[in-house]
Amino acid sequence: MSIRRRAGVVVLAFGFWAACGSNGDTQRNRPPAPFGIEINAPGGTGDPLLVQSYSDLVGSGFNWAETSFGWGDIEVRPNFFRWDLLDVHLRSARERGVSLSVAVRLLDNQTRGSLPVDLVGLWLDDPFFRSRFARFTQEVVLRGTGRIRYLWIGREADAYLSHNMGEVESFLELIEECQDSAALIDPTVRLGTIVSYDETLARGSFALSDRLAAAGGALG
Repeated sequence: MSIRRRAGVVVLAFGFWAACGSNGDTQRNRPPAPFGIEINAPGGTGDPLLVQSYSDLVGSGFNWAETSFGWGDIEVRPNFFRWDLLDVHLRSARERGVSLSVAVRLLDNQTRGSLPVDLVGLWLDDPFFRSRFARFTQEVVLRGTGRIRYLWIGREADAYLSHNMGEVESFLELIEECQDSAALIDPTVRLGTIVSYDETLARGSFALSDRLAAAGGALG
């Protein structure tokens, strides 16, 4: 099934989508698309602007927030986690009744994200690497139970994979393994990856995006 026809596969339309159009009753009867804003903390977890951003988000009528981080930013080494990077978002989201969309930047456009120090040198084709990452996603879902609704593995993953086609199968296996692991903790969490539609359109790489859409339970 083509991504251009796949109903309901593109989620979290940040800033537009359901608000557009003029189809009269048909448009008004559609359920509203989830709107949200990406919130990160360039100044660290103590950045007062982060807390203010959640207040502004709710005050503006949005009910979703998205944040992202690298795997190695949180799991620095085995059994050593910097959960404060996620907890500051969870705390603000819980206080304001906001749902979270979380992206783990394992792939970030054409680059690889940060890894735990003991895994540097391993990559997607290694079964231990995939198993360890799946356990990490379980920990993220457990940490955010009841608040995290979407968990994305990679951002603009198609940009990276289009230049590394030999890694596609391993990435798809990773997505499926993560989805199975996350479902054991919270089966309501939607898990998948994010692609860049503009880049997919420019490259004509819909076949790759279709494969990514078929893995997991959502496509961003």
